[in-house]
Amino acid sequence: MGKLESEKAKLTALSLELIWKLVEELVVLEERLAYDQQQLESLAKTHPECQRLMTISGIGPITATALVAAVGDVGVFKHGRQFAACLGLVPKPHATGGQTRFLGMSKRGDSYLGKLLIHGDRATLRFARHKTDGRRQWIKKWLERRGWNRTAVAVANKHARIVWPLLSRSGVY
Repeated sequence: MGKLESEKAKLTALSLELIWKLVEELVVLEERLAYDQQQLESLAKTHPECQRLMTISGIGPITATALVAAVGDVGVFKHGRQFAACLGLVPKPHATGGQTRFLGMSKRGDSYLGKLLIHGDRATLRFARHKTDGRRQWIKKWLERRGWNRTAVAVANKHARIVWPLLSRSGVY
């Protein structure tokens, strides 16, 4: 008799019944999540704005649909920096004596969308070492100077600034 069977023998009939009900609920929840994921991916593949956004590395179906749904009319922003600031991805300025310094990230704005962009860009940082184009060279320099997390936020800021013209001018990346 294995360890699992010996532990199972210690459980009462009521506890076994409750555990099986929890397992059944978990299976139903996983099926619902798989269905929702499939619907989200099919929506992202058919929506033209989501298709344009998914051409940016680090932006997948979840981030693309979230950006399109949350932003709505991107025309309210004058430029990409305002859009990045809306997502909380720009440094917080601090001015004194006529000298302006940029401190840490402001963390204001829509933190969910900002986190989606940052996590997507963390995934792309892993592959930056293997590529030699100009953008990847920029990322490598940032990694050497600033470290992993700051580079991820900087790339997310850059991607937010790229997202703005894609949505406002119907451009192609």
